[in-house]
Amino acid sequence: MLWVIIVLAACAAVGLRVLTLHGRPQVWWWSFTLALLAIVVGSALLVDEAGVNQTLGVANVAYLLSNLSYVVAGGSVTVFVHTLRREHLSSAVMGVHAAGAALVGVIITIGWLLAPVHATSYAHFRQVPPNPQSLIYDWVFHLYFLLVLANVAVCCVQLLRRTGSEDPARRVGLLLIAGASSLDLVAHLLYLTRLALQPRNASVALEIAAGADVVTLVAVSGIAAGAVAFLVVPHLLETLRARRLVTQLRPLWLRTREMQPCVVLPRPRLVRHSPTLQAERMLTEITDGLRLLALPSSAHLSDRVSDPYDAVAEALRRPPAAAGTPASRALPTPTTRLEEEEQVLTLARRYTEGLAHAS
Repeated sequence: MLWVIIVLAACAAVGLRVLTLHGRPQVWWWSFTLALLAIVVGSALLVDEAGVNQTLGVANVAYLLSNLSYVVAGGSVTVFVHTLRREHLSSAVMGVHAAGAALVGVIITIGWLLAPVHATSYAHFRQVPPNPQSLIYDWVFHLYFLLVLANVAVCCVQLLRRTGSEDPARRVGLLLIAGASSLDLVAHLLYLTRLALQPRNASVALEIAAGADVVTLVAVSGIAAGAVAFLVVPHLLETLRARRLVTQLRPLWLRTREMQPCVVLPRPRLVRHSPTLQAERMLTEITDGLRLLALPSSAHLSDRVSDPYDAVAEALRRPPAAAGTPASRALPTPTTRLEEEEQVLTLARRYTEGLAHAS
């Protein structure tokens, strides 16, 4: 059941990676996604070790393949951590991480080949009687992941210090992943304790391993929650913000399209189903309409209307003027995309307030 849950969680994370892909993937995207895929494969192989061994016709090979998949995940995670820490990526550093994972993979493969585990297939590899080769195999695997998880936890703490309160999704994700990685360190220490006790007290060693499995499940759940915070929460917040923006802009947008039909853009299906694209389309059409909207001299900064936003809002409520100063010139010139959005929102509020007062 443990490995089924991990497989389902990792599959969901991989699906989110694919659904949130925009444009050509970069190194960080490939490394993160490869880590998730490797976790899926590694966990799936442990769901039914005996069945995998029987299907492949090789005794106790499921555990080896699972661990090799996890090593691939560990190497990919270290590359991903490198992309988070460095603005300019180093091919040499990434090569060292990949080589380290490959070396660990070779060592555990040799340990498995030399271990006396090829005659009898066990339901779980941990039931194999103690022998020096398999013990070395497991020690190398767990020690490698102690280094990987410590690296992840330290990186999360460093990034957390540089992340402000204006990005709550990132902070929550970093906290969850740092805490879960630290907890997974405890799990691997318990696995190493099991290895140390197994030759002398096998029953206690298996109990410790069972406890380590539970800790692993909690840790993986925490890492998955952190990944979801990174992937889902920003998208959710952006969608909610876009929906609010669409609602606030709608009256001004409809009036702009009514007065200046030439600014209307095509509306493909993708725009209809995306609040973010709808908001962008509204902003574009409104700003284009303001360039074409003429302010009559009586409305442009008159004694009755001294604020440029009120002047433009009043011109929008009147029939279109034949000539006059373009509305876009009466308003302050935005220097950034955010300033342009704030300007249009201010105008939308003034226009809507004017409609309410008129009614």
